[in-house]
Amino acid sequence: GKLTFTNEASIDVNRSVAYISESGFVYCIAPIRDNTVMPQVEFWAVGVGCCNNAMGDFACDAAGDPTAKAGIRIFDNSGWFQDSRKDFYRLARQKAEATYSMVSAPSPLYVRWVREDQLDMLSNFYTLRAVGNLLTFIFMYFVAAGILSFALYKERRRPS
Repeated sequence: GKLTFTNEASIDVNRSVAYISESGFVYCIAPIRDNTVMPQVEFWAVGVGCCNNAMGDFACDAAGDPTAKAGIRIFDNSGWFQDSRKDFYRLARQKAEATYSMVSAPSPLYVRWVREDQLDMLSNFYTLRAVGNLLTFIFMYFVAAGILSFALYKERRRPS
């Protein structure tokens, strides 16, 4: 999902936090706010390894760019056999809520904060990754087929 925010929307870097997982990854999170007085935070900007380990200092993606007013909703997982990053973003959000006495919407959205011209960034990344995996599997298939063909090959005798 691609989101475009109003010109008043910005990342509240003063209320950002970092959550350090047991594996040592630093999960960064900051609320996205605008000029309206909203009792709940509905959108959170997130990233990995792009903030200060102590309290945040959120600097992920285009956080420092005042023209950035868009977000890419994340559904990512760090790998096939690892926990979803979303679980760690939830823990970071809970830390931010406890630290700054904030309240989130029942189902807040986590986004990567980008400029509008970068909205296809993740789509392009995953497309490239899928094509790379496909080509790797095709190559492995032909190597395995060649090895199996060579191992099972029996020379035929020609009738005299």
